[in-house]
Amino acid sequence: MMAPVFYRLQRGWLVALIAISAVCHVLPRHDDWGLFYFVFSRLNALRYLWCWLLGFLLWRDRGRFVVALAAACTPLILAWPTRSPLCIVTYVVSLGLVLAAPHLRLPRRSAAVLDYFGDLSYPLYLFHLPTFIFVYGWLGERRPLVLTAFALPVTALAHEAIDRRFKRAILVPILFPAKPSQVPLPVAAVVAAPPPGRAGSSR
Repeated sequence: MMAPVFYRLQRGWLVALIAISAVCHVLPRHDDWGLFYFVFSRLNALRYLWCWLLGFLLWRDRGRFVVALAAACTPLILAWPTRSPLCIVTYVVSLGLVLAAPHLRLPRRSAAVLDYFGDLSYPLYLFHLPTFIFVYGWLGERRPLVLTAFALPVTALAHEAIDRRFKRAILVPILFPAKPSQVPLPVAAVVAAPPPGRAGSSR
């Protein structure tokens, strides 16, 4: 929902939001330090915003400053909320793939399939746990493969209903009535369109 807003922000504002989120990510939890501190240290949408915005910024600008910022954020993965050694491997590999993506040449059909699975990744993150709970309560099922088999179609339906239909048919015309085609929704459209300032570049 916030992607159109972030899309219009200048790099400085995005870097500032990344810095604020990074600070919230490493804050220790203290329930007795007041409501303001409780919100900033417990609100997951804010604590993990830095990595989402960093990926968003890397899509828009892969200059030296942004790449250096991404590298500088690597120690955040070792903070107490994500202390598993596998987390830093995931971060480094993902960063490498993002930086290598412009140099990869895939068949159009393969690229479309990968784009679609990429579009499903965030809905899957949102809907997998409610689906698991429902399937366990309904069928008593705990096997990971079975739970995943239920979660994937639920994710695909949510993506179709929210990202492709609701956003395009309702949200985009309301927020951007003049030029809805410029809004990068869904994510596949973002990947296909050139970032601002690169449309006429020969590189």
